[in-house]
Amino acid sequence: MKIFCHIEYENFIKVYLAQRLNFKIILKLIKMKKNLVLLLIAGVLSQINLQAQDGQKLGPQIDFAEKHINMGTIKEDDGAVEFTYTFKNTGTAPLKLENVKPSCGCTASEWTKDEVMPGKSGSIKAKFDPSYKKGKQHKSITVYSNTEPNITILSFECVVDPHVPTVLDTYKTAIGNLRFAETYINFGQVTNEKTAAEKAIKIYNPGDKIITINGLRTVKNTKYIKAKNDKLVIRPKERAEYTLLYDATQVNDFSYVFDEIKLLTDEKDYEEKTLNVIAEIKLYVPELSPVDKMKAPKISFDVVNHDFGNIKQGETVTHNFVFKNNGKQDLKILKVKNTCGCTASEPEKSVLKPGESSNIKVTYNSAGKKGRDEKTVTVYSNDPESPESQLKIVSTVEVPDGK
Repeated sequence: MKIFCHIEYENFIKVYLAQRLNFKIILKLIKMKKNLVLLLIAGVLSQINLQAQDGQKLGPQIDFAEKHINMGTIKEDDGAVEFTYTFKNTGTAPLKLENVKPSCGCTASEWTKDEVMPGKSGSIKAKFDPSYKKGKQHKSITVYSNTEPNITILSFECVVDPHVPTVLDTYKTAIGNLRFAETYINFGQVTNEKTAAEKAIKIYNPGDKIITINGLRTVKNTKYIKAKNDKLVIRPKERAEYTLLYDATQVNDFSYVFDEIKLLTDEKDYEEKTLNVIAEIKLYVPELSPVDKMKAPKISFDVVNHDFGNIKQGETVTHNFVFKNNGKQDLKILKVKNTCGCTASEPEKSVLKPGESSNIKVTYNSAGKKGRDEKTVTVYSNDPESPESQLKIVSTVEVPDGK
């Protein structure tokens, strides 16, 4: 039996009608007489015309009810907000969402994973977290699907009303029934001629009972940290300051000095409040006239850097840094301070006459170290030009195989 326009119509009918008609019926129709085939083609064209009139497009089509959502003003304190985009498949084939990628600041928590048949609907749920944001926000969500084109851009906007700091935000740390703005009281740099550096401890009583601070004590029984006023009464819902005095002239140390103090209160269940005190003690160097500078002591090291080279892990090495007083007055070594990982001995002589020499022995223990390692030693003296001399040791620690 001859088939009318076999090549032209067979492919057309197979491609277009395979999703709507039983494939076996189509094959039978192809083998029918030409008048029936022409009749079938007329019907197909009529169907296409009806679909065009109804607005239905070929293939999967994604149609969102809203591509842009305006959430208005939201509060940062209210936390994350959720919203939903809904869509419908207005095409003629199953629709599949392949991926959903939100821009920074929002997440797509859930979306329709199954195929959406023609005429059916799906959704994309998104979440926006306004934490640490303020003012107008504009975000986007990129939707990938099996449509043509395969990308759809969604967006949303809002205005974030930022968090208004409360008293609890300022006084963050609770110790017993008192709250503190900070538990590390940092005096910053203090030269060792100052006898009364001051720093206030900021305290808040959120409770409904009076709490009294009756004084303080230092863990190391140091004498250089004291309270300006021993007693402080803090009433309910009241803010207060308890002032510390720092006498750096009594500190036999330099660089960063750490102390621990305890505030003594009448709170039965939490009588002592532990806080930390930090200060960077700098050597005081008075201003000198040009004539006095020429008369002053002067420290001079043969070398200030020493490289031990390659050493085995666990090995201990030493080096003597030799120095001399090239000034015209006695040179006094006030302190030798090393970083963690090495030890520096006190010099053989702590007071050197003009022209005299001495040395500082530095020991480095490589246990637990590996690779290149650098350590420093600071020498404090009464040399007005170089009150802090930096010595450096370097080594490359070799680790045995298998360790």
